[in-house]
Amino acid sequence: MKLQFVKKKFIPIIALFLLPSVANAVIIYGNAGDYIDETLTLKVYLDEIIFTEKILDTQVVDSLGDFEFSFELPAATTCFFDLGAYRAIFFIEPSKSYLINLPPNKPLTEAQKFNPYFKPQKIALTVRDVDSTDINLQIAHFDKVYDYSYVKCSLYSGKIDSIRAEIENIESIFANDDNNFFRLYRQYKYVLMMNMNEVLSPALAISYFAKLPVSYGNIAFWEAFNTLFNGFFDTFGTRSPEQIAMDEAIYAGDYEALSTYLKERFGLIESNFRELIILKGLYDAYFSDQRNAPYILKIMSKWQADFSVYENHIIWENVLSYLKSLAPKTEAYNFKLQDEKGKTYQLSDFKGKYVYLNFANTRIALSKKDFGILERYGETYEKDLYVVNIFTDYSRSDMSLFLKSLNPKNTTSKNINLYWNADQNLITKYQIINIPTYFLIDRSGELLLVPAPTPDEDFEQKFEAILQKEKLQEPKKEEDDIWK
Repeated sequence: MKLQFVKKKFIPIIALFLLPSVANAVIIYGNAGDYIDETLTLKVYLDEIIFTEKILDTQVVDSLGDFEFSFELPAATTCFFDLGAYRAIFFIEPSKSYLINLPPNKPLTEAQKFNPYFKPQKIALTVRDVDSTDINLQIAHFDKVYDYSYVKCSLYSGKIDSIRAEIENIESIFANDDNNFFRLYRQYKYVLMMNMNEVLSPALAISYFAKLPVSYGNIAFWEAFNTLFNGFFDTFGTRSPEQIAMDEAIYAGDYEALSTYLKERFGLIESNFRELIILKGLYDAYFSDQRNAPYILKIMSKWQADFSVYENHIIWENVLSYLKSLAPKTEAYNFKLQDEKGKTYQLSDFKGKYVYLNFANTRIALSKKDFGILERYGETYEKDLYVVNIFTDYSRSDMSLFLKSLNPKNTTSKNINLYWNADQNLITKYQIINIPTYFLIDRSGELLLVPAPTPDEDFEQKFEAILQKEKLQEPKKEEDDIWK
């Protein structure tokens, strides 16, 4: 079972917000009695590779339920509110005012707060009193038509003639619309229809996509981009010409060779697009079992200077910063958590020994089965190692009941068991995607193995080798000469 966590980081304005300051004010207002005295934060994604967020404006709903946002905007974009159980999405353009209806206030329940699997439900925000040319109305209309056509294409088994006929039919409905944001939104969605053809894709869909510009603020761009280029450098067969050519360029650390191949093989003329594909491809490769993560990080650092598009360069910097935060020999995030008895621990408390850090959950069988051997590790390596288990369960009592079942006689355990307390920042800092996930932290508090092998793998052998190497590197003590 997987845990998926959104990766977030607030950084300076980039992408469409780096354009010259010629933007006009946008005003967003409304009345929401359900939200009196609550803080509303309007945000955008600056990229959807690591999902970097930017706050457009923050306002407090007054005692009458009124609120108003006002800010400068250089180009149309997708924005959203995080409203408890909902993520409310809508579209805004410069020089326009929007009267909006917020959904009923639905705060996160205790179960949702403490559930690592929970994601807010995405909803389209209602925009009131706008004319028929408003992009929110247009996109809502288009999505209904598109979804119907998409289903029809699937029934045709993704035949290219049927796909093209459906696209032509949809475009005939919206032929008189000249809004560029909406036009591109439609074209990006058609990329997904093209990708339904199993015989010609991904080449067919890529060739269609390659004719379109990059639009950082258009949610449909990122949907098509992430669908088409997810794990791109590992999606072709190992003996395919595409895989061989891309592997050779990556292993040689040759950015120009890789960029040129993407241009010639897939018709990706725009350097802007190629740069994003390389960035996304290397980011995914970093987490791939088929690649060497330290090497990927090394060439990413090397290739940063090759990026010519400023927006991509900034995204590249933030992706690198994100990946380096868990690179070996960097300081591990110093969490502060409580054990089952309420005693508080910090990671820094364990300096002087190695730390085998385990993110666990009692509802996941794969995680629960490790605890027997973890107890043995705690006893066998007591002199050199702390085993620290962080439970991501719904409640502290879940953790306590599980620990009691392991130790009914309530004997003293050498291991330390901590409760995460719904700390999403902790999950983000350690980039937890799967449970269980293990890390080995050295005596000084720096990451050593990321991720570390599980007990089912070869952790014990690797840790023995680390201790042996450490012993060999110790300065030899002068022995007393008993003959003196």
